[in-house]
Amino acid sequence: MLLGKGDKHIGPVRMVAFRLRPESASRQRAALNENARRQGRTPTREALELAGWLILITNAPEAMLPSCLLAYFYRLRWQVELIFRQCKDTLRLDQARSDNPCRVQCEIWGRLLVAVMAFMLHTHADAASWAHDRIQISFEKVVRTLQMNGLTLARALVKGGQTLHAELVGLWRCLRITARKGRQKSRTNTYDRLLEKWPDLQKA
Repeated sequence: MLLGKGDKHIGPVRMVAFRLRPESASRQRAALNENARRQGRTPTREALELAGWLILITNAPEAMLPSCLLAYFYRLRWQVELIFRQCKDTLRLDQARSDNPCRVQCEIWGRLLVAVMAFMLHTHADAASWAHDRIQISFEKVVRTLQMNGLTLARALVKGGQTLHAELVGLWRCLRITARKGRQKSRTNTYDRLLEKWPDLQKA
């Protein structure tokens, strides 16, 4: 399909629709009715019908991204959104302790540097943990660990060199154990679902 009109159209793109489970569709329709009630109107019949579907649009061809995996990759995108929210809530990028523009800029840069370090530690620890133990590392737990060890890391940063290196290595090893994601029997994680679908993709 094509999106837009005339010379401003985008495409061709592929639209894939998934019918939601009855309980999920009911929650979506209840939220739609509540929002409409607050605005003093009634949702249309078409809107209520669409609330029972997950509709995704992509420019990736079927051979590259089969429909059976599209919904799972959409969940991965949501995980990225959660990570950004976690960084915002934890690092408090919207808050400042001073009215001095120079100090505010230093605070922002310092928090962004901590975010980069958190991403790097999480990426490496998660990859190593998954490769050896098939267990994911929680980004939220990584950030909490950085908060608890903030003063120690700051002192190591001032000393630099081997002191900083030893502190970071020790922290990384600690994350491999203390920041593991808990697993729920009633709900598999995204990696597990992808692995379940992967054999079917290989056969196709």
